[in-house]
Amino acid sequence: MKASAVVKCIFLMATIFGMCHHHAYAQPAWLPGSGNNLWFGGTVGIGTSAPDDALHIHYPGQWPFAVTRYSAVVDFGHPEDECLATARIALAHSTGGFSSIANKGDLVIGTNDFLGDGGICAQDVVLVAKTDEGKLRFATYDNQRSRDVERMRIDHRGRVGIATADPEELVHINVNGTDSRVRIGAMGMDANGAHPDAHLTVDGKIVARELVITESDWGNWPDFVFSSDYELMTLEELERSIKEHKHLPGIPSAAEVQTHGVEFTTMQMAMLRKIEELTLYMIALKKENVELRTLIDTINN
Repeated sequence: MKASAVVKCIFLMATIFGMCHHHAYAQPAWLPGSGNNLWFGGTVGIGTSAPDDALHIHYPGQWPFAVTRYSAVVDFGHPEDECLATARIALAHSTGGFSSIANKGDLVIGTNDFLGDGGICAQDVVLVAKTDEGKLRFATYDNQRSRDVERMRIDHRGRVGIATADPEELVHINVNGTDSRVRIGAMGMDANGAHPDAHLTVDGKIVARELVITESDWGNWPDFVFSSDYELMTLEELERSIKEHKHLPGIPSAAEVQTHGVEFTTMQMAMLRKIEELTLYMIALKKENVELRTLIDTINN
């Protein structure tokens, strides 16, 4: 390292140390270099003589900001040291800068396997909050671009909360209106607007060992079929309805299902109602059968 570079490093370290540990403000001073690009005073400016913050980096060239150990040729002699060369924090100077998916102005935090073999080190990106109540919080602007809004967090228990600041499960998604709906798959199953209140849409198969459906209102559970005042259609009325509508009364038609889909709970209750009605028909037919047998036995005797 050149002597001038050593002097610069020592001067920079001494100034920052004095500012941080002694709460003293160094006298404003230039650190000579290419373009006189370091300024020290109550704040630290790199590339500016009027820093707006404690550390202000300004560079109007192609690479506005980058902290990296990257080098086109790296040979530390130890693989564990070579891993350090992949880390980077950078402000993308153009679309694709520092990352193939980055847009100009994006802050990129990541690693780069420029050595090409991919097997030297893990090269993970690690974000850690180590306090007892530490969280990782993720936010974006609101729709009016007036304030930051927290969108997701990982709390100290490892629970992930989306649209909630207090996740109660391992993954907790707070559903509040259409903005909080969850979609899995390429297309929404309610694209025609048949179910605007659906919280989850899945374009594909769902596999589970058990499914429990809870309903907020079970008042329509069809036990009322067995009430003494229930008006059961006669078989003649049922036959006329089937001939006219081509489906059982109380059961949606094929056209309705194609348009609106099948509501699982509603269909289960409708099918149970038909089973209970069928049971009543069978009981009535059994009674008629017994009466006919009795009548036949009477005639024969």
